[in-house]
Amino acid sequence: MLFRKKTEYKEDKYKKDFVIFSKYKNLIYFDSACVTLKPKVVVDKINEYYNEYPGCGGRSGHFIGERVTNEVDDSREIIAKYLNTKYSKEIIFTRNTTEGINLVSNSLNFNKEDFVVISDKEHNSNFLPWVNLEKKNIIKLKILKTKNGKIDLKELEDFVKNNKVKLISLNYSSNLDGIVNPVKDIIDIAHKNNSLVLLDWAQSMGHIKIDVQKLDVDFLCFSGHKIYGPSGIGVLYGKEDLLKELKTYNIGGDTVWDVNYPNYNLLDLPNKFEAGLQDYSGIISLGEAIKYLDKNLNIIEERSKKNLDLLFELTTNLPIYILSNKENNNWIFTFIPKNVDSRELGVMLNEYNICVRTGNFCVHNWFNKNNKKYALRVSLGIYNNEEDVKKFVDVLKKLI
Repeated sequence: MLFRKKTEYKEDKYKKDFVIFSKYKNLIYFDSACVTLKPKVVVDKINEYYNEYPGCGGRSGHFIGERVTNEVDDSREIIAKYLNTKYSKEIIFTRNTTEGINLVSNSLNFNKEDFVVISDKEHNSNFLPWVNLEKKNIIKLKILKTKNGKIDLKELEDFVKNNKVKLISLNYSSNLDGIVNPVKDIIDIAHKNNSLVLLDWAQSMGHIKIDVQKLDVDFLCFSGHKIYGPSGIGVLYGKEDLLKELKTYNIGGDTVWDVNYPNYNLLDLPNKFEAGLQDYSGIISLGEAIKYLDKNLNIIEERSKKNLDLLFELTTNLPIYILSNKENNNWIFTFIPKNVDSRELGVMLNEYNICVRTGNFCVHNWFNKNNKKYALRVSLGIYNNEEDVKKFVDVLKKLI
């Protein structure tokens, strides 16, 4: 039974931002790489929309519709400012990172001689769209084999120099082990050879702040549910000129300014990619989540790094095989226990009110190619403290 083993914890000022900890006072939540918990300010913003102005933005001229339009515009501006985009219209709202990557994969002009380069450690969201295009003979696919979790930059550069590479699509940091890629070097290599770069920023958004203009990245995707925001909403950022070149992937209401069969005229960015009635509460509360993230990012990094170091220190002599690396990773601790199934261990930890992720984390190909079984992942957020880590390791020792 969940929450049956009672343990009282000292009050934590950051846990107080999250209502769930007042309901489950002994909860240890270590699954933020999958879904972060939601602070009260984000939930309040969702409720504000449904209670005060539950209308349609962009189309309705009445005061409720105008409020929705203004709130959506404000959220887009908040996100654009946080990323330092050149224009707010470069922010396209999607359902999640997966949809953002699929939008690019289905809209960029490819020919069958073009290569797309990915790594063997990509999440299925940044793996399967490209495999799908390869199977349809639309592109050629190059999969870089990582070594000790890292990409070989020399191998990448040699391949890009000697082949027609249209796009390099990689994670900023891996959801498998948390290792951060040398993205600036990758982008420089790509642009020197007339290639584009798409970054899956789903794991990194909640821990690393970047300037998209300074980084010079072409496309970037992230999801709200991994940055203390709502589920079902995400963002695709793209440079204006590249977004204008993309074909329409999903078309319908609010993507055109006129239709006269058989012709139609598309609206400009961002509308041409935001078809149909939008998730207005998600968009609006995503802006609130970005504000919360911006306010607390230094605290998140400080706590996560401290807790990750403690995890490595306290598990030194345990019979586990650690996949993560603490040198270039601040928030993910993934391991495979040597004498118990990872999934069974996750169930046992649940009996102590400790929530972790077990399985293969949507990185099936990497596990299969490396002959690995399921792993267990501890991922950290602002609401985790040293007491959580110590309790987890004490229980882990008993169980394994």
